[in-house]
Amino acid sequence: MDPGGDDQQFWLSGTLRVFAMEQVEFLQRLYHNALSFSLVGQRLVKDLMVNEAGQKWILRARSGWVAVPEQPAIGWWDGWAERAKGLVFFAINISTTKGLADAPKRQAIATKVLQSIDALPEDV
Repeated sequence: MDPGGDDQQFWLSGTLRVFAMEQVEFLQRLYHNALSFSLVGQRLVKDLMVNEAGQKWILRARSGWVAVPEQPAIGWWDGWAERAKGLVFFAINISTTKGLADAPKRQAIATKVLQSIDALPEDV
């Protein structure tokens, strides 16, 4: 299989490019145990994705970062928030010339958005 790009960024710009909505669709299938992996494996991944939790909510997320010399760094953070009011799936990708100094912005931006729609409590 030809990823259609260099081996570091094929998922960003090659023929196997992954878009935010595709990330969300993948996470929805994972949430419903509908991936072609064992149920035990899917449950383990979901347990590993717990980022933060309170008595009435859980935030499951995963992140990544890729930096190639002389190009903007690209980071992502995606997952879902679980509350009694329901689920909210999310995916954020950022591009930055400041490298890892901007890495925390992925989670900060997504958290603020999730709080603004009441998917996460304000004190997260």
